Amino acid sequence: MSPYTDAQPKAGSTQPGLAALAAEAMQGPVRRRLTEGIIYSTGNELHDMYAEAVLDMEERYLFTALKPESRFGTGRVEFVTFDCGQCGKSFEARWVKRRCESCKEPFCTWCGRCECDPTNTGRSCGRCFEVLTPEEVATGLHECP
Repeated sequence: MSPYTDAQPKAGSTQPGLAALAAEAMQGPVRRRLTEGIIYSTGNELHDMYAEAVLDMEERYLFTALKPESRFGTGRVEFVTFDCGQCGKSFEARWVKRRCESCKEPFCTWCGRCECDPTNTGRSCGRCFEVLTPEEVATGLHECP
C-alpha cells in the first residue's frame, strides 16, 4: 500500500531516474538519492526519495526499493505545469490526456497542439509580428491585419 494518491506510472513508461539507476547498477549495487524523481501517469513527479537498486544475475531485471529521505516522512509530490509554446497558456500535468508521438511533449489542454505542431513555422512577419502559416512562408504572400 502506498501513501501517495497519484495514479502509478503506466507499465512500460519511460522513467529517466530508473534508467540512470540501471546504468549505474551495471557496475554493482547502487544506494543513492533519487534526484530525477518518479513520473506518475498523471505527469506529476515524486521527489525526495532514496533508491537502492541491483540487477539480477542475467542483467535483465532491475530491482529497486524506494524510501523517503526523512525517517518518518513521505516523498514530495511535485505538481508539474507546462507552458504552451503555441497559445502561451499554462496547464497542469494532471489535465494532459495524450502526448505527441514525435516530440513526446503533451498536447495543450487549451489549444490542443504540441511543441512540434506542423502549423507553427517559427517565422513571423517583420511588420505585424504574426506567426506565418506554412502557406504564407511557401508563397511569400502575407496580409497584415
